[in-house]
Amino acid sequence: MHFHLPKSLAPKGLPKTSDRPRPTRDWMLLLSLAALILVASAGWNVWTFVRVTSGDVGAVEEAAVDGPDLTALERVRAAFQERAAEEARYRSDYRFVDPSK
Repeated sequence: MHFHLPKSLAPKGLPKTSDRPRPTRDWMLLLSLAALILVASAGWNVWTFVRVTSGDVGAVEEAAVDGPDLTALERVRAAFQERAAEEARYRSDYRFVDPSK
C-alpha cells in the first residue's frame, strides 16, 4: 500500500517514503487494528450485559399488563382442528382406487 502524492501536494519536511515493501509493519498494523476492534466489541458486549442485568433498560418498553391477545392463538387452534378433521376424512370417507390392481 503505497500512496504517492504529486510533488505540488506533498507536505514539505516529511521523510520520503521508500518503495521497498514492509510486510512486517503492515501485518503488525493489521493485527493491532483487528485486536483493537475485538477488544472494543467485547467491551461493548460486557457493558450491554451489565446494563441489561442491572435493570437499566430504558430502550425496552414494558409489556402491557392487560394480557396477551389470544385471537391469533385461537385461529391457529382452529386451523389445526380443521386439519385433524381432514385427516380423519382421508382415513374414513375418501376412497382411492389403486391403478396397479
